[in-house]
Amino acid sequence: MPNSALTMRKQLASNPLPEADPSGQARHYKESSYREMIVETLFLGELLRHLWKVNAPIAEVFHGMRDNGGYDLAIECDSTLRYIQLKAMTGKKAVRINSRLAKKPGACVIGLLIDKETLQIKQYLWLGGKKGETLPGFDEFHPAKALRYNAKGEKLPLSETRTIPAKAFQSISSIEAVAELLFFERMRNYLRDQWHTETPDWLRQYTPGDRFPVEEFLKSRIVYYPGSGTDGHAVEAFGSSHSAHCFVYVDSGTDRAQLEAELCRPTRTFCGYSTLARIELDETHPLLNRFQPSAATQEIPVEREPIVGTEGRERGFIEILERNPDLDDEHGAHRLAILFLKADGVAAYDALFCHPERRRPPFAALIQDDGFSGNYTMFGAGGLLEQLAQEQSVFPSWLLVAEKSKPWKGYGRVSGLSGERGGMHNTPRFLYRYDSP
Repeated sequence: MPNSALTMRKQLASNPLPEADPSGQARHYKESSYREMIVETLFLGELLRHLWKVNAPIAEVFHGMRDNGGYDLAIECDSTLRYIQLKAMTGKKAVRINSRLAKKPGACVIGLLIDKETLQIKQYLWLGGKKGETLPGFDEFHPAKALRYNAKGEKLPLSETRTIPAKAFQSISSIEAVAELLFFERMRNYLRDQWHTETPDWLRQYTPGDRFPVEEFLKSRIVYYPGSGTDGHAVEAFGSSHSAHCFVYVDSGTDRAQLEAELCRPTRTFCGYSTLARIELDETHPLLNRFQPSAATQEIPVEREPIVGTEGRERGFIEILERNPDLDDEHGAHRLAILFLKADGVAAYDALFCHPERRRPPFAALIQDDGFSGNYTMFGAGGLLEQLAQEQSVFPSWLLVAEKSKPWKGYGRVSGLSGERGGMHNTPRFLYRYDSP
């Protein structure tokens, strides 16, 4: 045998090649710190990118000074501070948590299910309470055992560490949902908790064929949606939270057949509701006879100004919707009343809410400018609708404003609430409250 070959054999005998690791599993624990750093960076990037996208306040990120502090990250956003322990894993399993984390207000554990080849985050696992709360149920979990045996061959329980079983975690599919759990309350939950109201008596007692009670409708909490098209988001947001039961949808260009088609599709716009009654509106209806626009709408183009047009022309209808019997209050209110008007959005607001004899602002208005057909004015800040509200001092308590639209003067965004997507382009919308004139 050549000397060179003999020398190579001796070298291999003294320095064997690394064991084969076809699954790549060994790398996950041999280089675990490096892996955790990569996964943490990926998580932070996704979270911060989402917060940027939804126009959330700037987030501040801190790392613990000590390894035994119980958390990996502390993130503050929108006046909410969260202490976060990250647990990267390739499959669901129990994890060990330090009691120092559990005692911190706003503590949570986020499991990151990753692809073992690419380290891409596939799913999120959540264990935590509401903002400012300590880790729920921590003391009920079993103490973890020491990793090493003592002199007696025992693995003693660790009083400061708990083992959290995989079943204790809530599975979360998206970074949007994680951000909501960390920093924001769902808008619908907020409206339900703070502004829940019972179905108005007139609506609850309404029977098909009854005279429609115009005055009672106008005295109810109304959500006004100019340029609405067939977008059901106003009903979805305020109806599902039981914060309003009456709605006014106004659009000068929406086709009647398109509206009727949407109302007939139980899985689409007005999901979970069926028509109880439909009241047609022509110029003889008492509701339209009361429409007397004020002088504040002088800037509306002549061809768009009338609320009612040619004599006898159909101008819209009122739809009474009833929740399907297989659904409960979690889905939404039992009954809803929607006035669909084929009219100009500014003139209709003037006629419905600004007349001196019946000045009563709507409970809320949905503002989205980029979907407005005709575009002769904006519904958001600087447009005729805001000007009319200011001149007449008729301000909704709430505005639900699309991401690229501007809220009216005097309205402030409600902090700590997540936005909701809606409309043709699934645009994020945020809740604003009237703060000052």
